Amino acid sequence: MGSRMMHAIIAHQVGKYFEVKDLNSFIIGGIAADANLTDKDTSHFYKGRMDDFSKVIEIDLFTEKYKHQLNHPFLLGYYTHLIADENWLNGFALSWLKNRLDHDDDIFYRYHNDFQVLNAKLLKHYNLKETIKNIFDEAEVESKVDEVKTEDIRTFIPYIIKDIDYKEPDLYEDLQVFTLDQLLGYVETSIQKSILKINQNNFLMSSKS
Repeated sequence: MGSRMMHAIIAHQVGKYFEVKDLNSFIIGGIAADANLTDKDTSHFYKGRMDDFSKVIEIDLFTEKYKHQLNHPFLLGYYTHLIADENWLNGFALSWLKNRLDHDDDIFYRYHNDFQVLNAKLLKHYNLKETIKNIFDEAEVESKVDEVKTEDIRTFIPYIIKDIDYKEPDLYEDLQVFTLDQLLGYVETSIQKSILKINQNNFLMSSKS
């Protein structure tokens, strides 16, 4: 699905839009689902399978389970993650990327190299390198969901800090599988859809506190 850095940027932009005071917690929530490295189906509320194209993210199960706590910044950040991964699942994974991964042994490595290069390009585009680095350097981590443990997130954060400390040449390296416009469109759509859904469902409430 989307990279760690994409999720951090999406959560940052959504949190800033709503002027969430506890932006750190919002962004930690935005990357938390990927911190469960042993059971991502559970942390992402997945149902179905990739091989028969039935895989979906049951976001409604998440909102129903946590409906009395969805004004918490961590949970709203988590919500943005699920929305972004739903966009990735439908717009990339099921529509064409799974096919290429199944038929081209080399594309897996080019795909992940693109993610590394995109860390640099996206942080530069949004001018967020120092902002996001400071957030994760100073993060007070406490999971608010059953699907991911606090310790999982603490173990995961150093990988994100490593993503932030990109190499300067990555800014100028060409992408091999994706295009920058394609990924910017994905990030921006995920931001817009998260804002829309939070507003439509009145999840904001006291999340600014």
